Amino acid sequence: MNCSWKALLSIAAGGARDTLVTRGPGGEGWQLLVRYAGGGHHYPLRSRREPLRVFASLTQLERYATKIGLREFRVEL
Repeated sequence: MNCSWKALLSIAAGGARDTLVTRGPGGEGWQLLVRYAGGGHHYPLRSRREPLRVFASLTQLERYATKIGLREFRVEL
């Protein structure tokens, strides 16, 4: 299961229990993982074109998170 645009609406409405940022595949960039209320697993945010949304920088990810209504996220190094 991936985080789709429908899930983004849930995130914006407060449906995300936990949001985690980790390094992207191969250590390149950053990815956003979401755990939904009632769920036990983190699911990666995906893009329309790619199975995984990878951000080039934490600044870019923070701007996107603000845009979709996330108020906080944890960064795991």
